[in-house]
Amino acid sequence: MRYLGMLLLIGIVAGVAVVMVFVFNGGMAGPASDGLVIELSSDPYPMTIGINQLRVFVSDTNGKPVEDADVTVSSVLDHGGMLPLQGLPEGDSNGEYVFRVVWPMIGSWTIDVTANAGADTRAVTEQFNAYVYALPPEYDKPAGTYRAIRETSEEMAVNPDGELWIVIPQGTYDLVRRGHDELPSDIRLRVGGRDTLVIRNDDIVDHTIGPFFIRSGETIRQRFTRAAVFQGVCSLNDVGYVNIVVEG
Repeated sequence: MRYLGMLLLIGIVAGVAVVMVFVFNGGMAGPASDGLVIELSSDPYPMTIGINQLRVFVSDTNGKPVEDADVTVSSVLDHGGMLPLQGLPEGDSNGEYVFRVVWPMIGSWTIDVTANAGADTRAVTEQFNAYVYALPPEYDKPAGTYRAIRETSEEMAVNPDGELWIVIPQGTYDLVRRGHDELPSDIRLRVGGRDTLVIRNDDIVDHTIGPFFIRSGETIRQRFTRAAVFQGVCSLNDVGYVNIVVEG
């Protein structure tokens, strides 16, 4: 097996037009292009500082495992100014490629996975966001997989004029506890325009945004048909509340 790869970066998007609290957890990537599907999981899940395993599953679009692929894993700490951290290959079996990675710091990491199944297919690259914790957090659910950044971007692009997305990434609760404001205190929508609020919680804990309680791993979608103002508790900012303003 031969390993090769590339590195890409992604930033945080936040604003009135699109509010996105960014990083990652959970879900099948889906086909990035014709031929290959890349999924990413880890042991442990979530990950902590020190030695961890990243598990890359490569399949074709019919779900059949792809063996003897060229696979690489490269990671970078978001906004950290660090050199890329390379995953060290430990073996592969039945389409699963295992890499050893030693996380040196807590925080949000962008993980870049590249796979090439040979001359008949082109290389496929997927990016994933993951949060590295200082100590193992309380988490009593089955281990998840990490959602590809491309997948979220494609969903957000389906109806950008009508939907306002809030993506709560893995590690958000930890960041808020450390004093980071992850969401503005005002969210604005307009009846007949951008009138639908979509909230996806990829964090490992439940969150509250105004009248909405979003469980870990859950996505909710609410369309507003009349002008109103909703104020309530918010677990994503220091002030502890949020105003959802629906303009007529």
